[in-house]
Amino acid sequence: SPPMSPRTTEPLHMGDLVAMTIVDVFETDADGRLLSYCPTFDNRDVRRTTAAAERLRKGGTMVGRGIKAAARSRTAARDNQAAGLL
Repeated sequence: SPPMSPRTTEPLHMGDLVAMTIVDVFETDADGRLLSYCPTFDNRDVRRTTAAAERLRKGGTMVGRGIKAAARSRTAARDNQAAGLL
């Protein structure tokens, strides 16, 4: 039988678009020095998603990156400096 999503009662099928949480796994020695790092999918929280939802998430991330890049630009620095003179 297909696996069940913990958030819905519908079974998941091959080809379904799903979202999963990424868990950072660190291995250290007795002194606390990092030996290895491995980002891992947490398959205990698999949830079905849609292509539209993923486009919105990706688009929002890209807009945020654009805003941050614009805020760091020389033009933004000059505008902020000029606004301080008013």
